[in-house]
Amino acid sequence: MRRNVNEEVRAKVKAAIPEWEHVPAIVAQTVITDLEANDPELLADWLSLHATRLLTELVVELGARPVTNSKIVTRNRFAEAARRFEETGDVSYLQPFMGKRDADNPIPIHPDSTSQP
Repeated sequence: MRRNVNEEVRAKVKAAIPEWEHVPAIVAQTVITDLEANDPELLADWLSLHATRLLTELVVELGARPVTNSKIVTRNRFAEAARRFEETGDVSYLQPFMGKRDADNPIPIHPDSTSQP
């Protein structure tokens, strides 16, 4: 008969959660330690079943930071370029944000800082 890995691990976790205040990471480590000692096959099967999701979450977490930081840096650079354009009227400050396709044929910028289609 095939084991219901999720239900078995869920029952062990539920049994390990105390009725008083607790730290989830400590409860999780307690369950892991118990499974390593008493049912390593159950732990291995559960980890194998959830490995893709767990690693996907880690990839998202690790991959999201540089994108977020990159967007912040770009936003800050654009804000500075827009400020300089507003002060001087020199559209060259905005050229790096217009893309390569627009570099030879820049978008006309009006004094009210809006573009014309």
